[in-house]
Amino acid sequence: MLTIYCLFTALQLPFKNHQAINGREIRIVGKGPPVVFSPGLYGSMHPSMYNQFIHNLKDKISVITLGGLGIIRKKDIEEISIIIGVEKIGLLTHSSFDYNALSSPIIEKAVLLDPITLPDISTESMDIQNKIIESLVPTMVLYANLSKEIDKAFVLPGFGPEIVGNDVEHITYDNVGHTDILDNIWAETGKMLGIHGLSDFQKEFLSYESWKNNKYSKKSETVTKARNVYRNMISNNIKTFFTESLKKKEIEHSIQV
Repeated sequence: MLTIYCLFTALQLPFKNHQAINGREIRIVGKGPPVVFSPGLYGSMHPSMYNQFIHNLKDKISVITLGGLGIIRKKDIEEISIIIGVEKIGLLTHSSFDYNALSSPIIEKAVLLDPITLPDISTESMDIQNKIIESLVPTMVLYANLSKEIDKAFVLPGFGPEIVGNDVEHITYDNVGHTDILDNIWAETGKMLGIHGLSDFQKEFLSYESWKNNKYSKKSETVTKARNVYRNMISNNIKTFFTESLKKKEIEHSIQV
């Protein structure tokens, strides 16, 4: 697994490198409004794991990432804006992120994809509770419904924050899971780790006599195509949000396989 990860890191999208923050290079790909992308698992998921997703975004927005691993914090985003010389900057996150960034005056808009934070704990009952986060900027929160709506949910109770604010929109994408936004090899790795996604949707088991390898291959191709549809759909909605005024009726959110 480590060998595969290192290989995909080496094959990541070509970035234009700028100055570094705490030893981490600022990398920019694309054209259009600048948007900082904060990858999942508190930044330990390398941007190269999102190559197809970033590729889909770069024709309309400039995607900004930091080299190396580690969460992108509010102060990092503010420092990036100073270094690249921009008054306002967009924020795009997947999974866990620094929610303090939603109170930064330099954030123009934010998109949170399947957000995760550490829970709050009630001082009275000691129960785990979803953290309530107020966003001070226009925010679109996108959810993969299989992350929560099945028996073995990836986003555990209490870890899915409630994002509130005067300009916050919540949209759920049907039939997709937490890792389906990743490149296929990593989405399939998520499946092997027990994270439900497109490959578990409408699962069919054949008898010993009727199983054929070509049928398995065709199902894999179907899942791959469905992920591509999902990435294209969500990328288009994100690009529209950052570049135009997005109306709820314009949003696509159903993936058919």
